[in-house]
Amino acid sequence: MKEFFIEKDLPYLLEYFKFNNRKFNRTRYVYALALGLICLILALKVQHIYGVLIPVFMIIGYKTPYYNVKRMKSSEDLVKQLMFPSLIRHFISLTETEGNVYKTLEKCQTYAKTPLKEKLGVLLSKLGRTEEENQQAFMEFADFIGSYEAIMIMSMIYEFEREGIQKEGLVELENVLSQLQENKIEEMINKKSSKMLSFATPVLIYSMAFVMLFGIMTMFQYFSTVL
Repeated sequence: MKEFFIEKDLPYLLEYFKFNNRKFNRTRYVYALALGLICLILALKVQHIYGVLIPVFMIIGYKTPYYNVKRMKSSEDLVKQLMFPSLIRHFISLTETEGNVYKTLEKCQTYAKTPLKEKLGVLLSKLGRTEEENQQAFMEFADFIGSYEAIMIMSMIYEFEREGIQKEGLVELENVLSQLQENKIEEMINKKSSKMLSFATPVLIYSMAFVMLFGIMTMFQYFSTVL
């Protein structure tokens, strides 16, 4: 919840999605002004107590684009981590016909889907240089997937690229992948539940603030009328 208010990850998210910082801030102001204007109209046309809620509505509007960007990133991370095991399955299957890591990964592009397909192309473009640069390219791909299992699997594939593909190594890779698939669904459900709860907390706070303010203003108006 603290992260939601501080927005420490906002610069990273804007850079990740290639969003223009100025345009993003402009969108935030539009959302804030729109909700503030709605609340002002309610205050003028329905009941004056809505005027007190204008700051709350504007804060909600201002935070909405940030919430949307975080939700986009969470959805993309989920997609990448669910697609990754399928990609490695294709890699294991194609090693018998393609013979080496580069050709196998190149063939995997045919079966990969966005966003893995584009990142796989970047990986291939960086191979064939020094061993250190090759290792870095594999680790960058693992970081893109964003899981410990991806780091472990891509490290194994790097070893295949460096020393050659061996049957024993493929069996070990398949065992790791099977274990990954067994744990991934439960892990994703837990992550999704945690993230939903973390996003729900600010909304709950806003709702409680709204109810409290509404109650206070209703009581104030009642006593003003009575007295």
